[in-house]
Amino acid sequence: MVGFLFFKMQAITTGPILVASLLGCSSFVVTTVFNAIYWKEKIDAFGVSGILLMLVALYLITMKTPGGQRTEENKKKIRRVWIVYCIFFLLFAASTGIIFKFHQTYDSANTNEMMIVSAVVSAAVFLLIYFISKFFSKKKEPEKSEAVQVAAGKNERAMLIGLMVAAGAASCIYNRLNVYLVGVLPSALFFPVFNGSIIMLASVAGRIAFKEKLTRRQMIGVCCGVLAFILISKFFGLFG
Repeated sequence: MVGFLFFKMQAITTGPILVASLLGCSSFVVTTVFNAIYWKEKIDAFGVSGILLMLVALYLITMKTPGGQRTEENKKKIRRVWIVYCIFFLLFAASTGIIFKFHQTYDSANTNEMMIVSAVVSAAVFLLIYFISKFFSKKKEPEKSEAVQVAAGKNERAMLIGLMVAAGAASCIYNRLNVYLVGVLPSALFFPVFNGSIIMLASVAGRIAFKEKLTRRQMIGVCCGVLAFILISKFFGLFG
């Protein structure tokens, strides 16, 4: 869970939120293949078509360097780092889904206990990461007056508290529903619909809140990705 959240935040921070979300959500390809091998869940023509189309989408949307106008050297460096973040985001997202599937199959009665332990461990690790990053960032920042530091500290604390409360509440609802639904719905239906919904919300947020613009090739890739979700879910269960 920690790796999933960390690489997700890094991918979204260093690149377009819509593209990063699609790359991460394409983890359904890994979970679908794993479930077909381990749980013997069948992959029909819709599933195969969806997986192949998602591979095309992944190729198309990783062509453009995120991050705006920079020198060619910086663009290449940023693009490499961003792709690494997205790859790990994808892998950790897939592993999280697989773990949830195992838990709901063998130990669904202890879901609340599992969520509490996961939350405590995640909070401890992220708190450690925060203090480490804070320590190194202070060395790089220029000296500020005491009054400026006090004001900045108060504003930062207020913002962090608000963000933590909002993120904690949203994460609790998100993960609790995720854990429950992955145990009661077929993987070939749940993961495409779930991830497709994230893509839709990310596209709205990226466009309205962050004014993100994608190239024509990336937009074609996003459309291919959405179509892949629809195919592998058999048009949201209408065909089986």
